Amino acid sequence: MGEWAGRLNIDENDIAFFFEDASEDKTDLRRRLKRDGKKAPVFLTQDQCVAFQAADMLAYEHLLGNKHFLAGKITAYEDLRHPLGR
Repeated sequence: MGEWAGRLNIDENDIAFFFEDASEDKTDLRRRLKRDGKKAPVFLTQDQCVAFQAADMLAYEHLLGNKHFLAGKITAYEDLRHPLGR
């Protein structure tokens, strides 16, 4: 992330990490962010992060599409699953 922020002249201290508050044990995540010198994560309820659901779905569809492409299962745009093709 340092390279990305640096290219865009964004101070890494201005970057926040948001996660859905779904897991009870957040110790590993907190430890990792602290070790990497990042801000503490912000945990949101499911109702507070509805917008992230669309991003999650898009990320999943891209991952699946890439896996299928690399496996030779996608040879044309029409072979993509409907959510990504739209």
